[in-house]
Amino acid sequence: MSDFDENLSERKKLILFSSVEDYIQSAVPITSKGVQENYLKDISTATLRNELNALEAMGYLKQLHTSSGRVPTTKAYRIYVNNLMQNLNFNVQDLDEVTSGFHRKFNNLTSIIDTVAKTISKVTNCPTVAVLNDLKKLNIEDIQIIPLIDFTALMLLQTNGGIINNTFEISENVTKEDCINCAIMLKNKFVGKSINEMIESIENTTKEENERLSAFKEIFESVVQLLKDASTPVQKGRTKLLSMPEYKTIEKAKEIIDLLEDEEKVRNLLAPSEDEEISVTIGREFGTEELEDCAVVKAPIKIGNSTVASVGVIGPKRLDYGLVAGAISYVVNELKNIHQIENKEDN
Repeated sequence: MSDFDENLSERKKLILFSSVEDYIQSAVPITSKGVQENYLKDISTATLRNELNALEAMGYLKQLHTSSGRVPTTKAYRIYVNNLMQNLNFNVQDLDEVTSGFHRKFNNLTSIIDTVAKTISKVTNCPTVAVLNDLKKLNIEDIQIIPLIDFTALMLLQTNGGIINNTFEISENVTKEDCINCAIMLKNKFVGKSINEMIESIENTTKEENERLSAFKEIFESVVQLLKDASTPVQKGRTKLLSMPEYKTIEKAKEIIDLLEDEEKVRNLLAPSEDEEISVTIGREFGTEELEDCAVVKAPIKIGNSTVASVGVIGPKRLDYGLVAGAISYVVNELKNIHQIENKEDN
């Protein structure tokens, strides 16, 4: 895809980019008077009006109503984003807390994606989603089940991509020895195999095996459920959508919230592009009317050579792409750097 229309002069690019940035910040339709007052005082209103008309004819701007100002189209956002990504600049001071947070939790996959989503949402003031990818394909290296107080237990599952952990409830009939022996049995049977193999094996145990392993059945079922829940997308800042002008009506707000509640759709939107560090999809580029007014900025989260998760910001086309792409890029690269540093220290 060409970054620029061959007929887009330097002045048209300047006017277009200024207009897009102004609309991103204000959500107010673009007018020649507004562009002149805010950005281009040396160009006459008549000249700006002609240039805006030309940009509209070229498909970069559109009028919502005959007498209203113009708003950027998907084509305008795309050319703006392509130019922005070549000159990405981000103030890392906004994310100083990230490094220490990741160092404390680096080997814990569930904590990593929670911290990633929370941090990016806080900095960008946009809803952010993170999800573990191909969780079931991760290979098991160790399993621990530790009984806690108040009839709960902690599952620690070491994989080749990091640790998955969570607590679950147990009945008063389950003893400390049951937890320890169940972990030993699972370890002996499934270390070296994938999480998916373990889930399928446990779910397909025969009635005779269930009766023989009745003491462990409750723990087995809890472990399987925890592993299924671990692949649920982590969402932070969803209510921030309600403060955006695009979602001020109940109908529009419901559309985007319904989308975010659909785990399958969210997972598809965040499916990582292995050959791209960060990618942006805007409006009609999704190929569905449902997402015509949306944009997604996403990136894979890689630990070593494995893409273990993906993170993305989902919102209106009027995203602050520089801020969002900068925040995601910084966080993802910080994880890579920490992994490389810790590997060197281990060696």
